[in-house]
Amino acid sequence: MRKGELSKTAIDRQFPHQVALPATEFRARHAARGQASAQKNNQPNATASSF
Repeated sequence: MRKGELSKTAIDRQFPHQVALPATEFRARHAARGQASAQKNNQPNATASSF
């Protein structure tokens, strides 16, 4: 484990309400968010997000 990484035990202790998300669902949400961001950033007067 590298410096700054959380161990499985630490994750379980600090984040007790974890849920499993199917990879297809994650990819769909991630892709939709990326497309929305790309559309927003392609507008002439859009400001860049600070994320």
